[in-house]
Amino acid sequence: MDDHKLSQLQQRFAEIYSLRRNLLRRDYALVQIARQFDLPTVSCRRMFYAYCTQRWLNDPWLRLEKWSESLSRLALFLFNRAESIAIAASLVLYFTVDAHERQKRVRYETLQVIYSMQEGPKISKARIKILETLNADRADLTTLVLVDKSLTNIDLERANLQGAILNGSELQEANLGRANLRAAELIAVNFLNANLRGAELQGAVLQDADLDGADLRGAQHLDPEQVKLAKNWACARYDEAFRRQLGRAVLTCQTSDRKAAVRETQPDRPTSTVTTLR
Repeated sequence: MDDHKLSQLQQRFAEIYSLRRNLLRRDYALVQIARQFDLPTVSCRRMFYAYCTQRWLNDPWLRLEKWSESLSRLALFLFNRAESIAIAASLVLYFTVDAHERQKRVRYETLQVIYSMQEGPKISKARIKILETLNADRADLTTLVLVDKSLTNIDLERANLQGAILNGSELQEANLGRANLRAAELIAVNFLNANLRGAELQGAVLQDADLDGADLRGAQHLDPEQVKLAKNWACARYDEAFRRQLGRAVLTCQTSDRKAAVRETQPDRPTSTVTTLR
C-alpha cells in the first residue's frame, strides 16, 4: 500500500473514530473500508485498533477521558453492587464481633469448669470432657491449678498449660502431645504411659514425677538434670540423641508392677538366692 492510499485509509479511520461509542455502526464501517481498499476484514480491524491506540497515546485529553470512563464504570458497578457489598460488610462485622464474644464466653466457661474442679480429688468424666472440649477450642489454660486430681486418660493435646500447677495429679495415659508446659509445676505427677511427645518443658519441675513408660520423644528444651529429678526416668522413651545425653547410668529398664528398677553404673553385685523354708 502506497503513501497516498495509507493517507486515505487514515482519513477514513478518523471519520469512524467518533463512532467508537456505537460498535455496530463502527464495525459496519470497517467492513466497507476493507472492501474499498481490498483488505481482509481482520487486517482492517487490526489496523484500525492500531490507529486508535496511537491517537490515545498522543492525546492526553483522550487518556483523561478514558480514565473518566473507567471511573464512571467503577462507580456504576459499585452502585449496582451496593446492596451486596453492604451485606458482605455486615457479615464480616458480625463474625468479627461474634468471634470476640465467643472468646470471652469460652474464657468464662473455662474458669467455671476449673473452679468446679477444685472441689475434692475426684473429677467427673463429664467435667473432664468439658475441659477437653474447651482445649479443642483453644481455651487459655495457663496458670491452671489442679493439685492431687485424677486426670487419667485426659486429652489435652497442644494445650497451653504454661505455669500450670498439677502437683500430685494422676495423668496416666494422658495425651499431652505438643502441650506447652513451660514453667509448670509437675511435682509427684504420675505420668505412667503418658504421651508428652513434642511438649514444651522448659523450666518445668519434674521432681518425684513418675515417668515410667512416658513418651518424651521430641520434647522441647528438656534437660537431663531436669529429668533425673523424676522417678523411673530411665523407663521413659526419649530420642536417641537425648538418651545419649543421659549417659550410661541406666542400660536397661526392668519393671515390676510397672515400676522401674534403676541401676547406677557399677560392678554387678552377685544375686542373692532366697530359699523358701517349708
